[in-house]
Amino acid sequence: MKNSLIITMVVVLFLQFGCKETFDDAMPLSENQVSITVYLERHQDKYSSWLEILEKSGLSDAYRASGLYTVYIPNNEAVSKWLDGKTIDSFDAEYLQQLVKNHTLNFQQLVSQYRHGATRDTNLIGRNMSVDFRLGDQRSVILNKSALITHYDIKVANGYVNIIDHVLELKPSVIVEVETLSDCSIFIEALKHTGYDKILGNFTQEKREYYSILVETNEMLKGYNPSILSVDDLITRFSNNDQLTSLDNGLNQWVGYHIVNGAKYTNLLLKQDEIRLWKNFETQYKNHAIEVLIENEQMYINKRGENQYTQLDETKINIPASNGCIHYLKQPLHITQCRPTPIEQDIWDIVNKKAIENYNGNHSRRNLVEKFDFSLPLHDDVFDEIDWDSSPKKLPIYYVNKITTMDSKTGNYYYTGTHGLGVRFGESNEGWVSFKTPYLAEGTYSIKGYGCKNPNGSFWNIYIDGIYQLTHNAIFRAFGYGYGMEFSYGIHLTEGVHTIKIEKKSGKGDLTFGGITYKPLK
Repeated sequence: MKNSLIITMVVVLFLQFGCKETFDDAMPLSENQVSITVYLERHQDKYSSWLEILEKSGLSDAYRASGLYTVYIPNNEAVSKWLDGKTIDSFDAEYLQQLVKNHTLNFQQLVSQYRHGATRDTNLIGRNMSVDFRLGDQRSVILNKSALITHYDIKVANGYVNIIDHVLELKPSVIVEVETLSDCSIFIEALKHTGYDKILGNFTQEKREYYSILVETNEMLKGYNPSILSVDDLITRFSNNDQLTSLDNGLNQWVGYHIVNGAKYTNLLLKQDEIRLWKNFETQYKNHAIEVLIENEQMYINKRGENQYTQLDETKINIPASNGCIHYLKQPLHITQCRPTPIEQDIWDIVNKKAIENYNGNHSRRNLVEKFDFSLPLHDDVFDEIDWDSSPKKLPIYYVNKITTMDSKTGNYYYTGTHGLGVRFGESNEGWVSFKTPYLAEGTYSIKGYGCKNPNGSFWNIYIDGIYQLTHNAIFRAFGYGYGMEFSYGIHLTEGVHTIKIEKKSGKGDLTFGGITYKPLK
């Protein structure tokens, strides 16, 4: 619901650009001084069709307004292919508005910043665009499996223009996209028999639930039993009763385990620059998650031994849909209980960056705080999973120039020179902050905050799931080479997501930390 409100606000701002400063199109001579609309008008021989779409949608003036945008403009030939004999007048203004917003990002992004998987944030209708590189060339970017960026990073006064050779069509829901996969017909029938097709297809602008589907081909299903040739055979293999839509049914559980909550494109699954890192992703099979490990630039699912794992088929991944994406698997995915593994939670990962853009215009870590003097005004929608109460009423985040982090293989801390965000209380003598943990396997953990700083020695109470753990009064060295704030040691957690709360007990110290580590104890 909170994300829906955020996206609605972005759209409202976009439609109200008439109130914002517009550029004087008569004065500038160089193209980097004119607006997006004027750039297109100067090149009508190439982009007149998209200009007509802008006019019909009512958003032409929006592209004239000041701002920081990245837009993808189909050339005339691309629009002609998309129309396929139709006329622009055959589409209503509302549909064309959605189409234009589907080609617009509310921030500036250079092609060199793209990563294989998807755009780092969503466009103006709340959707990521899949990103592929043709022949491995990072400058040859293909969006949504169809549109090649032929000319990129064209600087204009209010952002960047990229020219594409196909229109980015509005994608249907994940279930509609899955139903087009002829080599997965048995898996598709299983989705329908278990009722998940209705869940995956229930997507509107008001109700936004995102999913990532891990599909298995008909041939791959023979890995469970060579005799599986139809959905009836699959039911025989997995079902333990006649109630296929029941969460207690074995087939329902198997299908639900292949549906990961959230739009998890490959570059959004894990930080690709990590040497070894685990993370768990919750599925539709209640209280079950897939365990993803990235190791030596390879991604493994539920790795249990040298040859015991599942991987994604890299030739068929990041298939985009309106409410998620689809990945093909290379091996059968067996339901596996998560193991306790070292997991790192960067505070930045749970910041709602799209909401920050509404107040800041740029969500890079450095710009985020420098523009607001190391704090932002209090806005409840900036953090999805963080709540707080502090005085003065400032959002408790700050910029970390150098932080420590954890080696997930050894569980040891080490110094990094990277930038990060932290949670900050300020010099007040009261206040608290609470946040959700990542999905954790059942186990006993040591939980630490890293990149900690408490120079004035204040006292802090730590709670996990509402249960008091301990009180801290130590002075922590800022960004200190292995120093961290112990939130709990030896706590046994059930599988799932938990809540940590830090409450100031006394003193005026300013506690900060860049993230949380969860290290299982043997």
